[in-house]
Amino acid sequence: AAKAATVTIGEAVKLTVSGSTTTPATGASVNLTITAKDVNNATVTTYTGSHNLVFSGASSSPGGNAPTVSNSSGSAIAFGAATALNFSSGVASVSGNNNGVLRVYKAGAANVVATETSVTTPAPLALTASPAATRFVITAASATPAAGAADDLTITAQDAYGNVATGYAGAKNLVFSGANPSAGGN
Repeated sequence: AAKAATVTIGEAVKLTVSGSTTTPATGASVNLTITAKDVNNATVTTYTGSHNLVFSGASSSPGGNAPTVSNSSGSAIAFGAATALNFSSGVASVSGNNNGVLRVYKAGAANVVATETSVTTPAPLALTASPAATRFVITAASATPAAGAADDLTITAQDAYGNVATGYAGAKNLVFSGANPSAGGN
């Protein structure tokens, strides 16, 4: 004979955070899925509607770009500020560019945590963001070299957010411009 069982889902005590990738390029989108769980790790299906989460665990880029997560209406909200996300049956997931699109701008490791009052993420989403070279920063050894004198240049490849593009290595052919010839044609 069949027996009936009653399953009781408790209140939300933690949030799990997963992402569409754990190795994004700096500034690229990572679609987050955030799930409310009870003490037995069951999804709390009654955790619905709008919830204000505060994200942490990633830093601003050298250029000052703060990590963000899009709220339910698609606005990018900086880490540390309340981000309103919509939950359905205990899960918040991305819809278009809304409701949980993460952007990290500092290259390197980040451990993303979501918190709502006492409900937090015990196991952060571990990311490693990689920069892609989009510009060069040139530093001369002398700020005012003498005309015709040699000067040692340091050329650093960076991404759009000021991170050193460590993957841009090896021999490269660079074209310099901007200097004018002297009156003598040199």
